[in-house]
Amino acid sequence: MVKNERYKEQLVDVIQNFNEEQMESLLYYADVLNRAARNENGYHGIILREFIKPVYRVIDSRTVEARMPVRWELNNIQGVLHGGTLATFIDISMGRSLRLLYPGKYTSQLTVGLDIHYLGTGKGKEIYANIELLQCGRSVCVLECKIFNEENKLVTVATGTFKIRNAVLNETQKS
Repeated sequence: MVKNERYKEQLVDVIQNFNEEQMESLLYYADVLNRAARNENGYHGIILREFIKPVYRVIDSRTVEARMPVRWELNNIQGVLHGGTLATFIDISMGRSLRLLYPGKYTSQLTVGLDIHYLGTGKGKEIYANIELLQCGRSVCVLECKIFNEENKLVTVATGTFKIRNAVLNETQKS
């Protein structure tokens, strides 16, 4: 308990000089950590997803749109969205797209390959991705993800290969 009190004192000292933007981020991340500790969102691994806060919409049987707010703390030293953040968004969004396109049809998935080409900068208040299922067999699915900035300029193009386990896919969904 003594160590915990020391951490609290250190946090109070650190936030004394925070501006409004920093305080908002701290409260947001503290809420994510608190919910994860209480396990409100299910399995482990949700913390990273919650930090980037993507929102999804199924477009059709092979396409999903994902959106992500661009928060200042996710930017690199040049003031644009960090490439690692983009890679995380791509990986999480492709995996989530499989879950949305095949609800309840398999037990788990694992990224086995991710190829990303950075073509522009992720700047503005939001980026969006169009994720398309290119092919899905009994145990492997391949998707393509194109990310655009607010000006509708292409930021990245990526392909991802996912191993799926215990799949029961509808023949009309497979290609």
